[in-house]
Amino acid sequence: MLFHFGLFYFGDPEPPHYVDESRIIWVVIWLLRVGAQSGFIIAFLSTLLLSLNKKAGSGRWKLFGVLALGWLVLSLQMHSPWGISWDVFGLIFAGISTVMAAEAALGTGAVRILGVLGYLMLWLPFWQLAPYLHADYASPVQEALKNIVGVASCDMREVSEWPLLPWTGLVWFGYWMGAEIRRLRDAGQMASLCVNRQEAVAWTVILVATVPQLGAYFHIRGGPYFSCDAYRQAPVIFWSHFVWPLFLIRCSFDPRVQARLSLQGWVRRVSDLAISRKFWLAYLLQYVSGTAIAYALNYWEMVDPGSLAVWELPLLEFLCLTILFQTELMTARADKLIRAVSKWRVQRHRGASAVPIVLPVEGGTL
Repeated sequence: MLFHFGLFYFGDPEPPHYVDESRIIWVVIWLLRVGAQSGFIIAFLSTLLLSLNKKAGSGRWKLFGVLALGWLVLSLQMHSPWGISWDVFGLIFAGISTVMAAEAALGTGAVRILGVLGYLMLWLPFWQLAPYLHADYASPVQEALKNIVGVASCDMREVSEWPLLPWTGLVWFGYWMGAEIRRLRDAGQMASLCVNRQEAVAWTVILVATVPQLGAYFHIRGGPYFSCDAYRQAPVIFWSHFVWPLFLIRCSFDPRVQARLSLQGWVRRVSDLAISRKFWLAYLLQYVSGTAIAYALNYWEMVDPGSLAVWELPLLEFLCLTILFQTELMTARADKLIRAVSKWRVQRHRGASAVPIVLPVEGGTL
């Protein structure tokens, strides 16, 4: 959330001239760097849970609607009103659409094939094809396609985030994992997800082996370097970091862990948060909110730059400390409004259906 606001307001995820002036901002930036790989976790876990719950009909259309709206808001923020910005919304939209279409047409076997293919894609550095696709002249359309696919050359410039290659594989892999867990749940075989001794040893060996690679994402650069540093790490670096949240996700589906967590009050409270229940709505709203705040501060700078210079740092510190609470409040209110509108529409439809229809009868009345 703060990452996006920094991008909208400063043109850089980090406000470098304030890091040394504010201990609050320094701590927040440090935490953001620790969680620099969180976008990959969100994309994977979101598609896993979508597949696990597998909402049909209107549920899918609501998801696609949120993704499309978020894509539009981001494009308007990052480019001219007629431009399209490729980002996580486009990636999730493309990945979910293709795997759902394959599942509907070919069944669960197609999901498994795409899931395995997606896993393998995450081990391939597709961006290394860029030198072989270089041309002395490339049209804007060709450059845009290279950015979307993920084979554009960095050359000290910014490229599009979340390219199709390899990150569509992350969506397919997550959807496949969710489908497999759903199959076990529907068959009443969740007990098979208990972590046994052999699996625990395997996880321990893997996690220990990744330790020397940890920390690479903490040191990624901002500005025009961010997209290349964040999305073009060597596969072994990516997996060394990603395997840790993958391990925690795996453990969370152990029935014994589920039973223990269900007894914890704080777990239930976190699960009941609007951000937890309506994550993509919260994600969209923080884009809208961040854009609005950035525009307001920019306008303030135009009309009264001296006053903003005095208040900018305290305002940014306040934002750092409260943005999570603001997003939770906005999401809860928006969800309540959506539910109220939906309930009103249902009641209106029922009311209209209950109105008796009187047909004229020739020669008299009934």
